[in-house]
Amino acid sequence: MFSRLCATSGSIKRISLFNRCRLSSKYQVMRQYCNKTYTESDEWLYREDHTSSQYRIGLSKNASELLGELVYIEFNFEDGDEFNEDEDLVFIESVKAANSIKAPFNGIIVKNNNEIDGENLGVINDNPECTDESWFCEIKKVD
Repeated sequence: MFSRLCATSGSIKRISLFNRCRLSSKYQVMRQYCNKTYTESDEWLYREDHTSSQYRIGLSKNASELLGELVYIEFNFEDGDEFNEDEDLVFIESVKAANSIKAPFNGIIVKNNNEIDGENLGVINDNPECTDESWFCEIKKVD
């Protein structure tokens, strides 16, 4: 994967220059790579534009490969709930291990992706980097 170092927060380490999500135009590819960052624990954060404080969070391709096929997901917060940095947002279980997606900052759950719950976890297994389908929850950063 092509990447470059990101000079922002210490918990964010690089910006992906390539997104495996199927996109319809070069403009969308540009928008995708400019607004996607990765945490040290191999989750990705995506925001529509640089002025927004709202992010989608998902698993990186590397984390997905290490965990193997996901078989279970549990959301620890409901829409509108507040959370603190390093709290477990989502519990995931795979054929190899159980893990959790931790909050990268203090915030509020805007929306959980209930579309991936149950039999639809294959979307994440097939294409974990897709910001349109393979996200766990939308979160809003609160200072």
